Amino acid sequence: MEKLVKNIAKKLLFLEKNNLFNAMIPVKKYFLFVLKFIFALLLINCSGNQDYKVAESPQKIIPLKIGDTIPEITVYDEAGNPLQLNNLISEKPSILIVYRGIWSMYCNQHISELEDIAQELYDMGFQIIAVTSDKPEKVVEMKDKYDVSFTIVSDTSNNAIKALGLAYDARKIYWDMLLVLEENSGNKYYILPVPAMFIINKSGVIMFEYVNPNFKIRISPELLLTAAKVTLQE
Repeated sequence: MEKLVKNIAKKLLFLEKNNLFNAMIPVKKYFLFVLKFIFALLLINCSGNQDYKVAESPQKIIPLKIGDTIPEITVYDEAGNPLQLNNLISEKPSILIVYRGIWSMYCNQHISELEDIAQELYDMGFQIIAVTSDKPEKVVEMKDKYDVSFTIVSDTSNNAIKALGLAYDARKIYWDMLLVLEENSGNKYYILPVPAMFIINKSGVIMFEYVNPNFKIRISPELLLTAAKVTLQE
């Protein structure tokens, strides 16, 4: 896309510098108008939408960094209604958890451990928001399974995990579980997130993060509580 925009821009600049616009016959002027119109549309498209990448493997993701601001992200509530993640984050300092799905025993354990310390985080003034690739029905199932008190949102469109830089193509690694991924996500994208945790202030700025391509290793409750306390002092 960027290459096409640059090529059109070069042609328009050449015509302008050489004063060739007025010398054109009407038919050519019409095509020039069309060229300018296409250029404008492409320019708007390039500036308004970021092309988020899907990594080939968990080891090749490029997550957002401490100090980065969370971009605008659309997710879905338990009923399938769209939500702006940024609006939720703007309400309170947030613990943003990204997990793969209810099908993962490691994610189940992580959510259970997080619920165990949830009240301590609430008492500090934090809210907890978990993002999963599971469809809304599976979100309800997860909340019921562990009596989860915090918000869990569905990212079946993969908007969130792409924007956060956590998305990777799961087909090579989980080739024997594609049907499971389809059943839980409700789609055939076969894209999963590297599990992660972000501490984000009300302005949407990342204050702390924990991202590990090894899905078996999650941030410990002790480290999360310590990091939360430290960020409140900054």
